[in-house]
Amino acid sequence: VFDHRATLIAADRDTFLQALQALAAGEPHPAVIHSSAPGGTGTGEAAGKTAFICSGQGTQRPGMAHGLYHTHPVFAAALNDICTHLDPHLDHPLLPLLTQDPNTQDTTTLEEAAALLQQTRYAQPALFAFQVALHRLLTDGYHITPTTTPDTPSAKSPPPTSPASSPSPTPPPSSPNAPPSCKPCPPAP
Repeated sequence: VFDHRATLIAADRDTFLQALQALAAGEPHPAVIHSSAPGGTGTGEAAGKTAFICSGQGTQRPGMAHGLYHTHPVFAAALNDICTHLDPHLDHPLLPLLTQDPNTQDTTTLEEAAALLQQTRYAQPALFAFQVALHRLLTDGYHITPTTTPDTPSAKSPPPTSPASSPSPTPPPSSPNAPPSCKPCPPAP
């Protein structure tokens, strides 16, 4: 893990590029925030807090786990475990969708995988599996632990006016094949 870290916050591309050039040259810039890792030697302006941010639906793509799966055993073991629990609830297994070679010459396979991953039924479990495996890689493989506080948001919530935030008439039943820890989600408030 890196002892020194930097974040660039810019409203436009030009400011971002200027900040990036200043960072590379070791010069100060108002859009650059320096920090140090916990236990690091950096002299940053920000305390060393770590957050994990997970991307949402729309970021899924065929083979998105290919590189990590084939180079990091911790990631591969976690992804295998998660897919074992999710696959009985799907018509097509997730692991091949996530780990296929995105540079394959078989465009039919990629197109079929992309079509499945555009369906929420596959997109959500695929992203969940990928993100849990990535979390395991970071926490177990690299010993990076996120900092949490009581006011730390733990999940991305839909806006109060979106259809996803409307309560369902009845919660979905648990599947008889679901792992013991899986329960139906309560209706949104």
